[in-house]
Amino acid sequence: MSGPAYDSAPPGGGERARPLTLVVIGFLVVIADLRADGFDLLPDPIGWVLVVIGLAPLRGRHPGFSVAYGTAIALVPLSLLLLSSVDLLDGAAARAASLLDTLTTVAVEAGVLLGVAALTARERTRRIALVALAGAALAAVIGAASALFAPVEQTTVSGGSAALLVVVVVAVLVLLLAALLWLYRVGAEPEFRR
Repeated sequence: MSGPAYDSAPPGGGERARPLTLVVIGFLVVIADLRADGFDLLPDPIGWVLVVIGLAPLRGRHPGFSVAYGTAIALVPLSLLLLSSVDLLDGAAARAASLLDTLTTVAVEAGVLLGVAALTARERTRRIALVALAGAALAAVIGAASALFAPVEQTTVSGGSAALLVVVVVAVLVLLLAALLWLYRVGAEPEFRR
């Protein structure tokens, strides 16, 4: 089964979205947590479907893209399950779900970065992809530690700890958005247009 044809114009003219553009948009939907009365306005399954669609034409080009594609497919039902049962989980079940979500998300990121590093014709893009891969590995370790050791119940952080936490969260978000912008730009390289 092959993915959609990205090198032909869609019905009605215009240009199809580049594969990595769909991956970036999908990641943004997964990362964004816009809620209204406790309801997630951008549910993660929608983001993972966009990632799957974006990776479909790339999956045969490098094993990293294939792993990312297969893992993103698995994340669609997993994120649906987590979306519907997140409030029902507690203790060990909540930790296991969080750990599984973290590790599978990092597997998608790592697969995409490995594919980019292997296929790009630009040395600078290759170096950035490998640095980002190291960052994804660090995120996996931190996410796994957080899932395993952080308190499940809500805790209050105040004073200097709160300020430090805010700085760290903002720094991580800035790095994440910079990485997604970089990936969007990489999508314009000829190797990744279709």
